[in-house]
Amino acid sequence: MAKNPRKDLFPDFTSLLLKNIYGLFPKPIINVASAGMRMMMKAKNAPPDSGNILKPSSEPHRIYGETMLPVPSKKTKLAIAAGLGLGLAYMILKAGSGNKQIKNS
Repeated sequence: MAKNPRKDLFPDFTSLLLKNIYGLFPKPIINVASAGMRMMMKAKNAPPDSGNILKPSSEPHRIYGETMLPVPSKKTKLAIAAGLGLGLAYMILKAGSGNKQIKNS
């Protein structure tokens, strides 16, 4: 499917069924989905907290826990710097050789 895309081709019967039901009853589907989202947002198991929107956070200002991306190691930083350096050198050399061809014309 990805190599030869066709319009309105669904991978299975369930998606075709859901698409046709939504086509027949769009408003009820939207309302049911909205109600489900509201119920999921209300059903939180955390203590009530106002958050830090109206008052500044206390010190220290930092993120606790894991980040989405891992912290790059020294070898990774070195590889990135080497790649950027080589790319920059290539661009400079390519630009320098392009100017010589224009002057000789």
